[in-house]
Amino acid sequence: MSSTSNVRHNGIITRVRAVVVVILLTLFLQFLLGMWLNLFATFPQLAGSSGNIMFGEMMGSMMSFMLSGGMSVLMVHMMMGLVILALAVVSLAIIATSFSSEKKKSSVLLGLAGLGSIIFAGISGLYFMYSGFSNDVYSYLMAVGFILAFMAYFAELLFLG
Repeated sequence: MSSTSNVRHNGIITRVRAVVVVILLTLFLQFLLGMWLNLFATFPQLAGSSGNIMFGEMMGSMMSFMLSGGMSVLMVHMMMGLVILALAVVSLAIIATSFSSEKKKSSVLLGLAGLGSIIFAGISGLYFMYSGFSNDVYSYLMAVGFILAFMAYFAELLFLG
């Protein structure tokens, strides 16, 4: 490897590592907000909610929650999820288009695992909302997606050295 390509390669690794560090920090903040919501927010319960509610009922539930003051934390939690998703896509795009080394395959696999886990957590969160905040299985699955994403990005950070 020539010295110019070595410098370029090291610059790409540094850029990816920086994005991964931001993802990990944002995931940590996301976890804290999620735990706050889980422990301290009072979600409105719908009468007779069996986990499958109509869109209008869900909107009424969200309106009640908004008026109770908990909506701002939930909205920040949701927006941070979108930011994490965007960062995961950026990280994967940098890796997929820039690396030409033996590290590329493992980095892409770890990036895909992290991205898939983030998508899984987000979909679980949406299902939790659509259940009227009553189906704790979806809340649990959100936490599983979070920890898998955190592990994947932490492994990627260690792998990139």
